[in-house]
Amino acid sequence: MKEDNRQQGLPKCAIYARSAHHNGVGIYEQLAVCKLYADQEQQEIVDTFVDKGRTNFNRRSSLKALLDAVRDDSHPIDIVLISDGRRLSDRTMEMVWTIGKIREAGAEVEIAFDPLLPGDVDFEETEAPVQQQAH
Repeated sequence: MKEDNRQQGLPKCAIYARSAHHNGVGIYEQLAVCKLYADQEQQEIVDTFVDKGRTNFNRRSSLKALLDAVRDDSHPIDIVLISDGRRLSDRTMEMVWTIGKIREAGAEVEIAFDPLLPGDVDFEETEAPVQQQAH
Protein backbone atom coordinates (compact mmCIF):
# COMPACT_ATOMS: atom_id res chain seq x y z
CA MET A 1 0.00 0.00 0.00
CA LYS A 2 1.20 3.48 -0.68
CA GLU A 3 1.72 4.41 2.97
CA ASP A 4 2.22 8.15 2.43
CA ASN A 5 -1.33 8.42 1.03
CA ARG A 6 -2.78 6.54 4.01
CA GLN A 7 -1.03 8.85 6.45
CA GLN A 8 -2.53 11.90 4.73
CA GLY A 9 -6.12 10.82 5.31
CA LEU A 10 -8.57 8.44 3.68
CA PRO A 11 -7.19 5.72 1.40
CA LYS A 12 -7.45 6.77 -2.25
CA CYS A 13 -9.27 4.45 -4.63
CA ALA A 14 -9.91 4.22 -8.34
CA ILE A 15 -12.96 2.40 -9.65
CA TYR A 16 -12.76 0.18 -12.73
CA ALA A 17 -15.98 -0.89 -14.48
CA ARG A 18 -16.41 -2.87 -17.68
CA SER A 19 -19.29 -3.95 -19.89
CA ALA A 20 -19.08 -6.07 -23.02
CA HIS A 21 -22.04 -4.12 -24.42
CA HIS A 22 -21.38 -0.96 -26.46
CA ASN A 23 -24.30 0.76 -24.74
CA GLY A 24 -22.68 0.17 -21.35
CA VAL A 25 -25.35 -2.12 -19.88
CA GLY A 26 -24.50 -2.72 -16.23
CA ILE A 27 -21.98 0.12 -15.87
CA TYR A 28 -24.29 2.26 -13.73
CA GLU A 29 -24.90 -0.65 -11.34
CA GLN A 30 -21.17 -1.43 -11.07
CA LEU A 31 -20.35 2.18 -10.27
CA ALA A 32 -23.17 2.39 -7.71
CA VAL A 33 -21.97 -0.76 -5.90
CA CYS A 34 -18.39 0.53 -5.86
CA LYS A 35 -19.39 3.99 -4.62
CA LEU A 36 -21.44 2.49 -1.80
CA TYR A 37 -18.55 0.19 -0.85
CA ALA A 38 -16.02 3.07 -0.91
CA ASP A 39 -18.31 5.12 1.33
CA GLN A 40 -18.75 2.24 3.80
CA GLU A 41 -15.01 1.54 3.85
CA GLN A 42 -14.15 5.26 4.15
CA GLN A 43 -12.20 5.40 0.89
CA GLU A 44 -11.85 8.52 -1.23
CA ILE A 45 -12.64 7.95 -4.91
CA VAL A 46 -10.00 9.82 -6.92
CA ASP A 47 -10.65 8.41 -10.39
CA THR A 48 -12.99 6.20 -12.40
CA PHE A 49 -12.09 4.09 -15.44
CA VAL A 50 -14.78 2.55 -17.69
CA ASP A 51 -14.50 0.24 -20.69
CA LYS A 52 -17.68 -0.20 -22.77
CA GLY A 53 -17.97 -2.80 -25.50
CA ARG A 54 -14.51 -4.10 -24.75
CA THR A 55 -14.14 -7.82 -24.31
CA ASN A 56 -10.68 -8.27 -25.83
CA PHE A 57 -8.20 -7.86 -22.97
CA ASN A 58 -5.61 -6.08 -25.15
CA ARG A 59 -8.10 -3.48 -26.44
CA ARG A 60 -9.30 -2.09 -23.12
CA SER A 61 -8.00 1.47 -23.22
CA SER A 62 -9.36 2.36 -19.78
CA LEU A 63 -7.74 -0.69 -18.19
CA LYS A 64 -4.42 0.37 -19.71
CA ALA A 65 -4.96 3.91 -18.43
CA LEU A 66 -5.76 2.53 -14.96
CA LEU A 67 -2.54 0.50 -14.91
CA ASP A 68 -0.56 3.58 -16.01
CA ALA A 69 -2.20 5.68 -13.29
CA VAL A 70 -1.46 3.10 -10.60
CA ARG A 71 2.20 2.98 -11.65
CA ASP A 72 2.46 6.79 -11.63
CA ASP A 73 3.76 7.82 -8.19
CA SER A 74 2.18 11.26 -8.56
CA HIS A 75 -1.27 9.65 -8.94
CA PRO A 76 -2.50 8.75 -5.43
CA ILE A 77 -4.16 5.35 -5.87
CA ASP A 78 -3.98 2.92 -2.94
CA ILE A 79 -6.87 0.68 -4.00
CA VAL A 80 -8.39 -0.41 -7.30
CA LEU A 81 -12.03 -1.10 -6.62
CA ILE A 82 -14.11 -3.40 -8.84
CA SER A 83 -17.72 -4.44 -8.39
CA ASP A 84 -17.03 -8.15 -8.89
CA GLY A 85 -14.16 -10.42 -9.83
CA ARG A 86 -15.02 -10.65 -13.51
CA ARG A 87 -14.56 -6.93 -14.24
CA LEU A 88 -10.79 -7.27 -14.69
CA SER A 89 -11.20 -10.31 -16.94
CA ASP A 90 -13.28 -13.40 -17.52
CA ARG A 91 -10.03 -15.32 -17.99
CA THR A 92 -8.18 -16.35 -14.85
CA MET A 93 -4.64 -15.79 -16.18
CA GLU A 94 -5.47 -12.26 -17.38
CA MET A 95 -7.05 -11.47 -14.02
CA VAL A 96 -4.03 -12.80 -12.11
CA TRP A 97 -1.64 -10.84 -14.37
CA THR A 98 -3.61 -7.61 -13.88
CA ILE A 99 -3.82 -7.99 -10.10
CA GLY A 100 -0.08 -8.71 -10.06
CA LYS A 101 0.67 -5.49 -11.97
CA ILE A 102 -1.53 -3.48 -9.61
CA ARG A 103 0.14 -4.97 -6.55
CA GLU A 104 3.64 -4.44 -8.03
CA ALA A 105 2.79 -0.74 -8.19
CA GLY A 106 1.92 -0.69 -4.49
CA ALA A 107 -1.87 -0.72 -4.70
CA GLU A 108 -4.40 -3.40 -3.78
CA VAL A 109 -7.52 -4.71 -5.52
CA GLU A 110 -10.76 -4.81 -3.56
CA ILE A 111 -13.98 -6.42 -4.73
CA ALA A 112 -17.11 -4.58 -3.65
CA PHE A 113 -19.44 -7.51 -4.28
CA ASP A 114 -18.90 -11.07 -5.41
CA PRO A 115 -21.80 -13.47 -4.91
CA LEU A 116 -19.46 -16.46 -5.22
CA LEU A 117 -17.31 -15.48 -2.23
CA PRO A 118 -18.30 -15.36 1.41
CA GLY A 119 -17.48 -12.07 3.09
CA ASP A 120 -14.05 -11.40 4.60
CA VAL A 121 -12.26 -14.51 3.34
CA ASP A 122 -8.52 -14.45 4.04
CA PHE A 123 -7.17 -16.62 1.25
CA GLU A 124 -3.69 -16.76 2.79
CA GLU A 125 -5.17 -18.30 5.95
CA THR A 126 -7.66 -20.58 4.20
CA GLU A 127 -6.62 -24.19 3.69
CA ALA A 128 -7.79 -26.35 0.82
CA PRO A 129 -10.97 -28.25 1.68
CA VAL A 130 -10.57 -31.87 2.72
CA GLN A 131 -12.47 -34.21 0.45
CA GLN A 132 -14.64 -36.81 2.13
CA GLN A 133 -14.42 -40.34 0.78
CA ALA A 134 -17.69 -42.04 -0.12
CA HIS A 135 -18.53 -45.16 1.87
